[in-house]
Amino acid sequence: MTNVCAGGATRVLGLILGPIAESNYIQGSLIAGAGDGRAVYFFTGGLNFFLISLVVASIAYSVWVSRSRPSSEDSARETAT
Repeated sequence: MTNVCAGGATRVLGLILGPIAESNYIQGSLIAGAGDGRAVYFFTGGLNFFLISLVVASIAYSVWVSRSRPSSEDSARETAT
């Protein structure tokens, strides 16, 4: 399987976006602490539900695709017989 993102590109994205995500998470946690709580703040709402559903669907699809494709060992065994 081909790796689409090279190691360097993911590291650069992590270095750039990491501090931004951390500061926004801290700000959200402070806002949530003043209200109903973190879980309610981060997991309710239309956009939040949509994004969480998109992530779960993406992970489920990648697992499904990886399990439905025969591995290279299975292909080699079929070819040898």
